[in-house]
Amino acid sequence: MRLGLRLTGRQNGDKRADSHTGHQPAAGPDTVQLAPDQADTAVGEALPDDTLTEGQPALSHEEYPSAGSEAEVMAAAARYEAPSAGDPAWDGTAGAQTGAPPAEIAGGRGDGQTGIEDGESTASDAEQLAAAHAALLRQPPGRGDPLGLRRNIAGFWQRGVVPSWQRGVVPAWQRGVVRTWQRSIGRLGISRLWQPAPGVRESAAPGVRALALVTAMPVILLVAWLVPGVALLLAHSFLPAPMVLISVPLAVALSILVARELPGRWAALDAIDTGQGPDAEDAKPRSRAWAAWWGLGGTVLIAGVFAAWQLMENSAQLIVSRDPGAYAQFAYWIADHGSLPIPASAAAFGGAHPGLTFASFGFASHNGAVAPGLTAGLPIVLALGMWAHGVTGAAVISPLLGALGILAVGGLTARLAGPQWAPAGALLLALIVPEIYTSRSAFSVTLAQALLFGGLCLVVDSFSSRRRITLAGLGGLALGLTVLAGTGLLLILLPVIVVAGVLLAGRRPQAIPLTAGWLVGVIGGLAAGIALDDPAVSTTTPSFRIIGVLAGGLAVVTAAGVAIGLVGPVRRRARKLLAARPLRWLPEAGAVLVIAAAIGLVIRPSVQKVHGPASPYIAALQRLQGLPIDPSRLYAENTLYWVIWYLGVPALLLGIVGLAMVTRLCLRALITWRDPAGVARAWALPVAIIGWGLFAVLWQPYTVPDQPWASRQLVPVVLPGLIVLAVWVAAWMIGRAHARGARTGAVAVATACFVVAMAVPAAAITFGIALGQPADPATRLALSGLAFRATGAGEVAAVEQLCGALPSHSSVVILDKVAARAFAQVVRGTCGSPTGFVTSAAPGEVGAIIGGIERAGRHPVLLATKAAELTPYGAAPREIVNLSTQQDAHLLTRPPTSTWPVQYTLWMAQPGGTALGS
Repeated sequence: MRLGLRLTGRQNGDKRADSHTGHQPAAGPDTVQLAPDQADTAVGEALPDDTLTEGQPALSHEEYPSAGSEAEVMAAAARYEAPSAGDPAWDGTAGAQTGAPPAEIAGGRGDGQTGIEDGESTASDAEQLAAAHAALLRQPPGRGDPLGLRRNIAGFWQRGVVPSWQRGVVPAWQRGVVRTWQRSIGRLGISRLWQPAPGVRESAAPGVRALALVTAMPVILLVAWLVPGVALLLAHSFLPAPMVLISVPLAVALSILVARELPGRWAALDAIDTGQGPDAEDAKPRSRAWAAWWGLGGTVLIAGVFAAWQLMENSAQLIVSRDPGAYAQFAYWIADHGSLPIPASAAAFGGAHPGLTFASFGFASHNGAVAPGLTAGLPIVLALGMWAHGVTGAAVISPLLGALGILAVGGLTARLAGPQWAPAGALLLALIVPEIYTSRSAFSVTLAQALLFGGLCLVVDSFSSRRRITLAGLGGLALGLTVLAGTGLLLILLPVIVVAGVLLAGRRPQAIPLTAGWLVGVIGGLAAGIALDDPAVSTTTPSFRIIGVLAGGLAVVTAAGVAIGLVGPVRRRARKLLAARPLRWLPEAGAVLVIAAAIGLVIRPSVQKVHGPASPYIAALQRLQGLPIDPSRLYAENTLYWVIWYLGVPALLLGIVGLAMVTRLCLRALITWRDPAGVARAWALPVAIIGWGLFAVLWQPYTVPDQPWASRQLVPVVLPGLIVLAVWVAAWMIGRAHARGARTGAVAVATACFVVAMAVPAAAITFGIALGQPADPATRLALSGLAFRATGAGEVAAVEQLCGALPSHSSVVILDKVAARAFAQVVRGTCGSPTGFVTSAAPGEVGAIIGGIERAGRHPVLLATKAAELTPYGAAPREIVNLSTQQDAHLLTRPPTSTWPVQYTLWMAQPGGTALGS
């Protein structure tokens, strides 16, 4: 009995499995042909059994057991996994076999018995390669190689490299590594844990599965850490021991489970051509093993170099100026105390006093305590570094999160454009300023990026795997947990409602686990936000009222569509309407709508000026940069030009064109349900989230518009989504050129030109590359770019100096807003001293607070940014912080190319007692 091979869709780089080189459809029992009455199946109408068998995915990358008992199926799977020496082995291509015996011989136990002994002759890959080179040497020089370079290189390879490899490396590997593994760990059969399950047997490339697993690991690790972290924080038991004991086994279990169910191939999105037969489409060149390994190695290398680069230029911020400092203080508190909220400690000041508050930037007074105004996802992750090596360990987490995001985006690129294109997507993302900026400090957007794109990778994989429930459920959970990185990201996740409804109407098995996982993640994240940091939820932008209205409207429309798809008479009527004019033009209308929306964003600055509440901060920046004073300007009409600054015109144009093309393909397949390969269903959710998120963020980014601060809003979806689509368009054009007879050299040059054209604009901003030298020396210095410019240097040492200057058993009162914004939570959390802020520094009110502190048996300490503010209270002030460092620029109308200087000064006085240094 053999395993039947069913390939109904064209894989990345492969021709259809049901087509011959002679452009004639293959005949045989595995051929799938749609009857004329099946071609127009409407949305929600189940496909007939002869087209889509229950239990088999519409898109098949695996080999399925033929009909028979369970014992026969398992026996066939065992034969596939370890064929005997006399059986032919699959060579990794559909329907092809080789007569060479496999490297591993059946009959062993676990992993240890491979049947290879010293001196035994096997048909190794090196010998086959040597034979190929010998055949090449016998050929006369061709017109493309007049000097015979190919023959000379092949001869050197055969005479020098291959024999050395066979005599040296291979025996040493067998004697050293293989036999050691066989005699020890291999006897336990551990590798079976991550080998494909019997129902997920691949027809090809272990490299593809390795790439799929590596690019899915970011989301697996983050989910395994965040889920128990939220639960323990809600239980006020967020401690290192229980976190490690729960999260590590959970991560291992999820990794093994996902590894066994990941597919070995992905179908190419451009294989969808619902209007033509399989013979009419342009086939891509056959996929080779090197493409997957190149994609894996290149993506991992780029992510590793990016992490090392950001670690070298790490900008750890412990003083609170914006979100990074607040996130660091949030993480420090929960890592040290394991619970929320933060006690206000009013008793340490002798009770409540008029004008005394405990709120500061990023931390709000809530029900008599101090609650963070930020979501808990990033602090839970940063706490791992805090436990490992204090503040220095937490500073390492941000570059690692950026690298994980690059891996996830590279993985989605591989699934869409092909494995060999994954490094291109990773490289483009690693070069842009917003990704670099948010990976050097504690920003939650990199966490959102890794969760979002990692979750989309798992959802796409669920359509290429026979065991779909686990991958779809875990992918939906990862998407839902994105709200832990920011409740406003719920707006970007709204397309899940529509796509889940379409899958449910089509009776797809991914619909329920995807929806359930997403709801669990969203509800859990919002519940954690309400319980742990209610101010963060109440100040969500856009507001929950707007998000709720949009979600309710989409839910109603989706419910109506599901009802239409599930009721037979209504479904047939809807099918007729969709097949008639003008509804049959909806796919083309969707593509035109994408292009029109992009054009609208281009001309938007000429027709609209976006305004909001007046801000003195905006007015100050306008005066500083010589702009017209308008404190209410939000500059949101320029958001598309922000993308052009950081990504460049070529990548933007290719990304928009790719979004239009993919929208048309997916809409056509979903409306007509002519999607036998299942590719449109797999990519409907990623395309919907990227397209919706792109235009939602560019229409209203909900941020203060100074750069590079505002650019962080482009990191979760906009920039990586455009990069993935731009790389797909490049791959699509390269594939078409190759299919029309372009030579390998020309294809390689064209590929390099595409990548360079997309990478140069981003690199020019990042590294400050200019075609000409400016006349002004100051401007020339500014063009050095942000690639090697760190901010916040010396902040950790300044905080240590501050904490060392405070006396023990002290209660700290801060007298001005500047000092309270930067140091209130630093003193309360890092230094461990109760801290309050006096909103009106009248001597009488401050004197009453000082008296209350003394009655509580503690030492009063006053802090201010100027010594003159402390002199009215009878104690000699002394300077305890004087830090000159660099901060990010604050530009409104152009991208940043340098940093700005900043000065932190803090004076201390101890009225009513003797100064007590620590």
